[in-house]
Amino acid sequence: MSENDVSAELTDDAKEEVAIAVDETVGEEEKEQVTEMTTTTGVRIRVSSLPSQIIASFLSKLTPPEPPTFEVKDGTKTRTEKNYDDPNYLRQLTERAAKATVGMQNLMLLKCPTFLSFPDGFVPYEQDEAWIEEYTSVMGDNPDEFPPTIRYLEWLKWRVFISEADEDTLREIARTKHDVDVEEVEKLASSF
Repeated sequence: MSENDVSAELTDDAKEEVAIAVDETVGEEEKEQVTEMTTTTGVRIRVSSLPSQIIASFLSKLTPPEPPTFEVKDGTKTRTEKNYDDPNYLRQLTERAAKATVGMQNLMLLKCPTFLSFPDGFVPYEQDEAWIEEYTSVMGDNPDEFPPTIRYLEWLKWRVFISEADEDTLREIARTKHDVDVEEVEKLASSF
């Protein structure tokens, strides 16, 4: 039985009770889940989930490209078909996927971490001037010429989340805070 089948059989009062029970269950699960991490640079962070409305808003801006069409003649009939193998269309899909990946990574870096503590000797963003020279000598760009949000993102990547493991851990913790067990919802719904 799917979750739609279960909810179709419930009265409005029962649906409301299920919603409350799910909210309480998710709330309890969130308390039990790991919500903190330490990066490889020793920065201790509390991780919050990325709000769904921000994710939805961001993804809605990434409209998929339309594949080009071509005509297929079959005897006396002609029909139009989409060409999903068109190289330009495939390139646009790849660019869209890359943009989505980088955008979600940046959203997560900006919205999910709250700094709890820094290791001895760690220089916070507002006071860190050394990273600018390091970044410029390696990357060729001066971060002081970036818009403030881009500059901060680059500092986070350069000083806090310096390894793939750091970003993977952040992403995993933030994502698990969103998980809802559909089986548990169905069990709760059927108990009413």
